[in-house]
Amino acid sequence: MSRDFGENLHGTASQYRGFILVEYSEPFPKKALDARLDANWLQQTNALAKSLGAKLILIRNGQSDGKSLKIIYVDALRKRWCQYISDAQTYKYFNLALFIDDDETHWHHEPFFIVCTNGKKDKCCAKFGLPIYRAMQNNGDFTVYECTHFGGDRYAGNAVLMPFGVYYGRLLPEQTADLISATKARKILADNYRGTCTMNFAKQSAEYELRKFLEDYHIDFHFQVVAERVEGDIFVFEALTDYGIFDITLRKFFLPEKRLLTCAAKTPNPVANYELIGVVQKS
Repeated sequence: MSRDFGENLHGTASQYRGFILVEYSEPFPKKALDARLDANWLQQTNALAKSLGAKLILIRNGQSDGKSLKIIYVDALRKRWCQYISDAQTYKYFNLALFIDDDETHWHHEPFFIVCTNGKKDKCCAKFGLPIYRAMQNNGDFTVYECTHFGGDRYAGNAVLMPFGVYYGRLLPEQTADLISATKARKILADNYRGTCTMNFAKQSAEYELRKFLEDYHIDFHFQVVAERVEGDIFVFEALTDYGIFDITLRKFFLPEKRLLTCAAKTPNPVANYELIGVVQKS
């Protein structure tokens, strides 16, 4: 949808500090909280997600059989994840908060993907997401799950590279080989990069513009905003990188016409984008 309107893709990743992923073998409901799981446990897990600045998401793949249930916490700030595997009856007694804080918990750093295929939330996610999920699953280089909504229906097909929280959008099945190759080289696929979820939209846009300026698309690109100022629609970010300190100046603007933000939307809304004014190296 956004491709047709010529919107910027960068600076559109939903902002979270992490994710709680719960394996669910049945058809996805419209909302994760509507899953046919223990209601009290779901509510508690969602409350934990909110307290952590995280998003609760249902996941599944070809190995999900309903007999066991994976519970994965992704810490996008520290770029790590942990998992607990329960059976279909005792998961409701599992305390994820204690598990996260336990010094004995083993943390992983291996990349994996989630792909939104939740047609009950938005039909575009199923239409564009399912072919992406199947192509990536057939590749076999990385674990991939289909999942419920994580933000940005109109950018479908959408995927997130974990544990980095790197959002991708407007993916096509023929691009999955390039996405896999880039990930194996620890690089982002720049043409489909929406941003990293641990930053707000403006900072995501600044990071993307600085990446482009420096021609550095490594996943581990160091970008730390140390100062910022906003004057009307002008945003200036002072960022520390491995190349030195830079000022990135952006202008926020709204597209001339309101847009339907999802395939299911009935009412158009304004769409904000950020354009680059300039990049200056300070040191």
